[in-house]
Amino acid sequence: MRVGMLEVTRLMSALVVGVMVAACKHNDDGTQPTTQTYTLAVANGTVTAAPGGTATQIVNITRTGGFAGAVALTASGLPTGVTAAFDPQSATGNSSTLTLTAASNAAPGNATITVKGTATGQTEKTATFQLTVNAGTAGGFTVAANPATLIVQQGAPVTSTVTITRTGGFAGAVTLTATGLPNGVTAAFDPAAPTTNSSTLTLTASATAATGVATVTIHGNATGLTEQTTALALTVNAASAGGFTLEMNPAALTVIQGLSATSTVSITRTGGFAGSVNLTATGLPNGVTAAFNPTDATGATSTLTLTASATAAIGAATVTIRGTSQGQTDQTTTLALTVNIPGSFSLTVDPKTLTIQPGMNGTATVTITRTGGFAGAVTLSATGLPNGVTATFDPAAPTTDQSTLTLTASATAAVGSASVVIHGNGTGLGEHTTTITLTVSTASGSSGNARSSTGGFSTGSSP
Repeated sequence: MRVGMLEVTRLMSALVVGVMVAACKHNDDGTQPTTQTYTLAVANGTVTAAPGGTATQIVNITRTGGFAGAVALTASGLPTGVTAAFDPQSATGNSSTLTLTAASNAAPGNATITVKGTATGQTEKTATFQLTVNAGTAGGFTVAANPATLIVQQGAPVTSTVTITRTGGFAGAVTLTATGLPNGVTAAFDPAAPTTNSSTLTLTASATAATGVATVTIHGNATGLTEQTTALALTVNAASAGGFTLEMNPAALTVIQGLSATSTVSITRTGGFAGSVNLTATGLPNGVTAAFNPTDATGATSTLTLTASATAAIGAATVTIRGTSQGQTDQTTTLALTVNIPGSFSLTVDPKTLTIQPGMNGTATVTITRTGGFAGAVTLSATGLPNGVTATFDPAAPTTDQSTLTLTASATAAVGSASVVIHGNGTGLGEHTTTITLTVSTASGSSGNARSSTGGFSTGSSP
């Protein structure tokens, strides 16, 4: 009986200790402690994405019990062609942004997306939502002609640009054809089945093509798509007796390396022809370029400028100038072009000394010796003249090889000798000089020709 009482006493003591331990598992304020954990939730139950587009979803993380660990996020259940990205993927805060990206070929339809969260020491948490991927916009195209109104003469071609406007990502070939052509008119597309956005349509009327107005229909066909059309108004006129011819003036040019030269293209029109003439040049030497002003001439002339680079090929060439106009036969003319190395020149004066009296003048001849094909103007001037003496050149900017220098002394001109410097300047070339010794003397006499300012020569010996 004593043993039984001892066992009861031991059990009662264990029960009291258990109750006391349980009583100790409380917060300081007496409340039960909260378990450290978290939950996941999404902001929207359904999101929608279009092929080639994106959709976003906010994943909220609710933390309890002081849980502050990182939650790694993943997504499953994604349709084919859809990818998922979290920002951040390992969240230490209270939310993460999920971006869903649908490829252009993403499978349309609805899917249940599961967002999964994992964290150290925690059970896995999930949240779900619905994703709808819309069906993609069907690709397609339209065609248009520019210009949509054309006039062609018998025996001539005319062109229009066919523009292809593509939609919905369509990038395939569009096969182009034309119907409704008048008898004797043919159509050609370049390219005939473009994968780009344009093609050039050339309509060619034979010499016997039916005249009048017709509506030409341009058809565009592509695999799996509906045919598209556009209309073009075509007028076929009878061949005109009018025309034009070309002529160059001058018909021969010399251009120096590094410089330019010009010639005029004369356009002679006949038979009432008044259309524009497009001008081009072929047969140019290497390093020589041609520019027309205007290129499309509606008047009677155009200026051709030929420019030779510093390394242009030297020598002679025949340049062909071609004129083209809608409904007209091409016309040509030629220009003889010579490319020379940069030329130069030198100056001499004869006589080299000249004596004049106040109130009189004297003359000397300035000779220009040209080299390297230089044929440009040389502008002449004089410096070092005594007070009261003036200088004139005739011509002042010769393109020939000589000019007459006249030195005129006023009645009060300073007496004495001076070295007068004659300067010559040519475009693109360095300056060249020569010197004449001028004496203004009160004595009668001259070492050269002297003339009174009122006319007549004065000759005599110096005293």
